[in-house]
Amino acid sequence: MELLKQMAREIRAHGENIVFVDVGAAGGFPRQWTELAQEGMAQIYGFEPDVEALAKIPKDSPGTLLPYALGDREEDRTLYLTRMPACSSVLEPTAKGVQHLPVRKVFDTIRTVPCSLIRMDTLVARGEMAQPDFIKTDVQGFDYEVLKGAEGVMENVAAVSAETQFVEIYKGQKLFGDIREMMYELGFILRHIHIRGPFDGEVLEADVFFSRPLKMNRFRPKILLWERATKIKTQTFLERSANWPADYRVALSEEDRLVRSAPLYPVKE
Repeated sequence: MELLKQMAREIRAHGENIVFVDVGAAGGFPRQWTELAQEGMAQIYGFEPDVEALAKIPKDSPGTLLPYALGDREEDRTLYLTRMPACSSVLEPTAKGVQHLPVRKVFDTIRTVPCSLIRMDTLVARGEMAQPDFIKTDVQGFDYEVLKGAEGVMENVAAVSAETQFVEIYKGQKLFGDIREMMYELGFILRHIHIRGPFDGEVLEADVFFSRPLKMNRFRPKILLWERATKIKTQTFLERSANWPADYRVALSEEDRLVRSAPLYPVKE
């Protein structure tokens, strides 16, 4: 954690903000980002449209909590509250892809409440939140729409993590392939997949992690910070090929060598 804080201090010393956005913040913010915010090194914005779930987030959480449901348009919707609160969504739960599993029961709708959708890039344009550097979504089948509604600010986002499903659980939801394709079109690469479950041995959903390609550019310091915060360890080609036979080795460019070894902000000659 101390190295993470040191990296954050260096980024801030170069006049950069560190803004983490948590969409679907029920349960509180991730510890690493919380500690950075507590020391004034990061800003956190949390979104949670379920009023009861929002009330359970500690009042002293070091972030701005907003009771909005985010999406790709502004419209009135229905929030479906389920037997397991963490499975609630603005999409109607059908549990279509898990009907053969005991877990299907947690998606039963207990009641519904009205909610209104708004785009993230609209909130940034209005000045209600800062430009995000990092976005995390966990909104039960609606992650694609949330990220679609952030397209206006995505140009300056360094990394994104999202919950995604491989089978339909919510009516009309987008699946992993849809999110992956959109993120690639926005200039991100898939960095890591963390399988959620278990669901009786079947892979049904996962947290997926995307970042800008790691190069010697303006995103590099924040990508390295994000890797540390999310504990994503990427083996470089140089590390992997170090013990390969000479015939297999590929000469790396100077940038390839520096991207992992250089300081966060290399001194310019």
